[in-house]
Amino acid sequence: MRYSLEDLQALFGADVLDDASFYLEQGRVALPDIRQDGGLITSLVEAPGHRPYRVYIRIENESGVTARIRGECSCSPRGNCEHVAAVLLRAMEGEEGLAGGDLGRALQGALPELSARDGYPPGVSQRLLYLLLPEQPQDSGVLIKTGSARRLSTGGFGSLRDYQPVWAARGRPPRFLLDVDIHLLAELNRLQPDRSERRRLQGRSGERLLPRLLETGRCYLGQAET
Repeated sequence: MRYSLEDLQALFGADVLDDASFYLEQGRVALPDIRQDGGLITSLVEAPGHRPYRVYIRIENESGVTARIRGECSCSPRGNCEHVAAVLLRAMEGEEGLAGGDLGRALQGALPELSARDGYPPGVSQRLLYLLLPEQPQDSGVLIKTGSARRLSTGGFGSLRDYQPVWAARGRPPRFLLDVDIHLLAELNRLQPDRSERRRLQGRSGERLLPRLLETGRCYLGQAET
């Protein structure tokens, strides 16, 4: 193959690869069509309730240089999403004769240890807050919205300001974002927002993400928007 597990870990991160491995375990990834000596890979990924996602991947690499992987997917995030990662794992599984268990063991431990309570830089009183919003009876999962507020010396927080997950990837992150926040915001950014810029935690990925949000100590019950 033109890429390695190390290339995939560097590009996608552990959580995306964990989702990708789940698709493989569920048998949702069609056998990839590999052409141009491994430089072009296409496949379909089944998605319950949707048409299969179409995945198209080009791979370029040079000796001693990390593979350049450019994936396209018909899902809403497009780009190098978890479906692209799943197809790459499926192709590796077939080409190198790896069993699913071998891939799982190779990917274990890729998620960096993140301390949700790392110290903030001196003089930084702003905090990122994760707001859980009340549900309508017919909905499923948990709605979440992110914002920032100043930590008051008397306890509590000042006025809440909007802070969208995508902003963390634009240039240098603000000082009030800890490493754990940057990772969590990247995961939230992969979820499709509604018109109020809220994300919904649901399914397997939501079950994994919610405890990590709670561990920050900055996850609060918000107010429903009308």
